This record gives sequence, structure tokens and C-alpha cells, in this order.
Amino acid sequence: MTLHMSFLRNVFLYKCLFALTFWNHVSLSVEDELFTSVSNNFPEDDSNQKITSLPLLYTKSHQPKANDDWVVIQNTTESLSLSEIKNENVKMLIALLSNFRQGSRLQNLTLTNVSVNWIDLMEIFQTVWHSSVEYFNMNNVKQMSNIEHYYFDYSGTSMKTLTMKKIIITDMYFSQDDLYKIFADMNIADMTIADSEMIHMLCPSRKSPFRYLNFLKNDLTDFLFQKCDNLTQLETLILQKNKFESLRKVSFMTSRMTSLKYLDMSNNLLRHDGAGLQCQWAESLAELDLSSNQLVDAVFECLPANLFGWPAAYVCEYPEGLRGTELKDFHLSPLACNTTLLLVTALLLTLLLVAAVAFLCIYLDVPWYVRMTWQWTQTKRRAWHNPPGDQEAILQFHAFISYSERDSPWVKNELIPNLERGEGSVQLCQHERNFVPGKSIVENIINCIEKSYRSIFVLSPNFVQSEWCHYELYFAHHKLFSENSNSLILILLEPIPPYLIPARYHKLKALMAKRTYMEWPKERSKRALFWANLRAAININLPKADENLYEETD
Repeated sequence: MTLHMSFLRNVFLYKCLFALTFWNHVSLSVEDELFTSVSNNFPEDDSNQKITSLPLLYTKSHQPKANDDWVVIQNTTESLSLSEIKNENVKMLIALLSNFRQGSRLQNLTLTNVSVNWIDLMEIFQTVWHSSVEYFNMNNVKQMSNIEHYYFDYSGTSMKTLTMKKIIITDMYFSQDDLYKIFADMNIADMTIADSEMIHMLCPSRKSPFRYLNFLKNDLTDFLFQKCDNLTQLETLILQKNKFESLRKVSFMTSRMTSLKYLDMSNNLLRHDGAGLQCQWAESLAELDLSSNQLVDAVFECLPANLFGWPAAYVCEYPEGLRGTELKDFHLSPLACNTTLLLVTALLLTLLLVAAVAFLCIYLDVPWYVRMTWQWTQTKRRAWHNPPGDQEAILQFHAFISYSERDSPWVKNELIPNLERGEGSVQLCQHERNFVPGKSIVENIINCIEKSYRSIFVLSPNFVQSEWCHYELYFAHHKLFSENSNSLILILLEPIPPYLIPARYHKLKALMAKRTYMEWPKERSKRALFWANLRAAININLPKADENLYEETD
């Protein structure tokens, strides 16, 4: 049985290796799958266990057989992806990669989740540099130990492109040159170091073959490549999402890059205040991306002279009213670009608006009207919730008299006696006689006005100085509009100079301007006609129930 299983395993291995002649890509997890015994990867007896990976190397017991098999793998694999690489298996990884010498078919190598020290990382790079790999990708790399000087042999490489993403350096105290010099002097055409919190990059120590550099999403600043003469072949430079601040310094950075055609500086902190400062861009620069920065109109003083399609190709798309407008003819206000200025302006305008509203409220006595409206509403609400028997909505009085206490002698000696004498006399509502004890003054005023056919206001300089007269006028005026009635009668007892009328009596001013008022005559001969007109204005037949109720009240 054992011999039979051994035969099956050998057949299985042969078939798998034969199948590799049709494979272009192999993905493996180094930690779990690489360098394990071939026999450990085959199912035992009648087990239903599935083969999840194919071992590429061998143990010593399988060495004679595996050497022939490895030649097949080496000559068929174009892409190789390895993951979970740690310090303990770096030597075995290097042994694996050493088999892919120049002339092998392997061109693409990807290492993911790499946690090694600096020396081991450099050994991996050095091995790849002298292999057949042309495109080397490293993702999620964590360097664990001190960074120190390393002599790197760049000669005789097939490498064309290096891409490194999410590189974490745990060592905080090291020579910056030891780290950045390794990458700055690489003799390849394309290099990407992205999302790695990189704060600097050295200028190459000799003429560099770099044609493409991508330092996306790092922490690079205005000091990058200043006065650098060795990037003369660089054509594309991507510095998106970094921390550049000065557009002028960026222009000087490019001035010695004689082949630069495309520069991406979007999503930085770039500013340019103008002030006569000159910019100096690479003459070859044709495309420049400055989107998502802090630039204003002054940026047009610092733009390359040879931008592709400038200025005719740069037009507005939004808003609709400006669609097609050339960018050089479009000017934004300082408020549109300066967030701080916009916030300060909005705050000042808000404060001015609040101050204006507050002044108008005080001048027009708005709080008083709000308070009176609230009391009116509360009185109405209580009336609606009272039992029907408690509501006396029918008229009880011909008129309610509103006057200042200082004018009470005229009311008591002239007005009341002349209107209430004789048969069918007028029934007047006066606060001294008809206000119900226990109720609030405001509620008594509202009830008396509602139970009266008319409201007589005795106007004088004393009237406009009385707070309670103001209340009575307000509620009577409210009834005038709410019931669409003609219930107000104005008697001008004494002339009122306009300057004596407070601002809050604007309703009184409006009433006197629009409505006819009765003026108390000084000549006695005219008073009989005055009383006749007044009695006619308030004449109405009150219901008997109201008269009886009034008599009971007396």
C-alpha cells in the first residue's frame, strides 16, 4: 500500500509540473507553503483533502528529483506573487529568487506583507536586481531594525520598474541619507513610492535614467529636488497628496528637469501670493495639474509658458452661465477662495442683521406686542375651554370707554352723563364699574371689548403716555381686523403733537391718518351736535337678555 501511494504521489507531481508549462502566473504564501516537503502536500490514503498549493522547492531527501522539476518551473513562470514574508524565511526566499537568473522567463515579482529588518530587505533587493525580474512590486512592507549604510551593486540589472506602497519604517533614529540614497541612485526608468509617509528624497548622485517618478500620498515638502541637476531624463513627476506649499519653489524644482513634460501637484497646500515674485518652470513642461490647492487669481502670474493648449483649451464647465468662458477671463472674488475671509464676512453680516433686528424690535416695541398677543391667545384659549353656560358672547354694552386716568374728570362729568341719561340710554362699559374682580386686567380688557358694540378712545397727550391705554387700543385694533368690524370711535379731547406719540403707537398714527375722528369742541354751541353724532354712532338695540344681565351686574 505504501509503495502504491508513493507511485501515485510521483505521478501527481509529474502531472503538476507538466501543467506548469502552460502557467504564466504563480501565487504563493511563503509562510505557509514555500519550502515544505513535497510529501506533505498530498492527500493520505482515501482522504478527501484538496491540494491548495504546489510546492516549488524541496527537502534534501527530494533534491535529485526536484532539480529537474525546478528547471521546468524556472522556464515557464512569468509572474510570481509571494506573501507573508518574515525574517526567518528571508534566506529561503533569496534562495528561491536566485534561481531566476537573467535569461529566465520571470519578469513580474510581487511581494506582499513583508516584515523584515533593513539588511534582509536590502538582500532581497540585491537578489532581485541581478535576476530576470523587470517589474518589482512591494506592498505593505514593515522594516523592523536599524537602518545603516549598505553598499548596493546596481550593475547588470534587468529591472525597469519598482513600485512600493505602504512602507512603514519603525526606526525613528537613523541617517536619512542611508535610506534615501539607495532609492535615489537606482538605475531604472520608473519608480513609485506611494502612501509611505516619506518626508524627503535625495537628488541622484549621478545622471539618473529616471523617466517616471510617482511619490503619491507622502509627506514631501518644498525642499524636494531643489537645485537637482541629475534628473534631466525625467518626463513624468507625480507629487499628488503631499505637503507642498510654495508654487514658486515648485517651479524652481522643475527648472533643471530639462525633459519634464507632465507634473501633477494636485491635492497639496500650494499658494502663490504674487507680489512680483518670478517663477521658473522647465521649458519642456506641457501639462500641469494644480487642482485642489489654495490658489487664487495670482496663480496666473506663475504658470509655465508652454502649457499644452493654454489658454484656449482651458474653459469653464460650471456654472452654466459661464460655460465656455476661458479660464484667463474668469475671476473669482476673494470671498469665493478664502474660507477664513468668507467666515468672517458671514459672521459680521450675521451680527449686523441681528443688531438691526434687535434695534427694530426695541424701536417698534415688538416684545410688548408678542407678550400682548400671547395674553390674547391665552384668554381666547380659556374662553374656548369654558363650559358653554359660562360664555357670554352676546353684546352687553353699547360702548367700552378707554381713557387716561388724568382725563377721568371729563369722562365722568361730560361723557358718561350725556350718553347715559334719558330713556333708552346708552349702556357704557367702564373699568371702574364693570371689571370683574379676580380676573387679570388684560383679561378684563379683552372681555369688555368683546362684549361692547363699540370702543370709544378718548385721545389726549395723557392717553399716549398711559400703558393700559396702549393695551386697550391694541386689543380693540386686533378686534377691528379679526372680526372685520367698524367698532372704533376716536375722540380727540386735546390735540396731540406728533413728537409726543411714542414709536409703539404706530397703530394710533395709522388710525388717525385713515379714520375720521371726532374732535371735542371748545364752543358750547357745538356740543349738542357732538353728542347727537356720538349717540348715533353707538346706537344699537341690545338684546333684552343682555339688558337684564347688565341690570343684575349693577
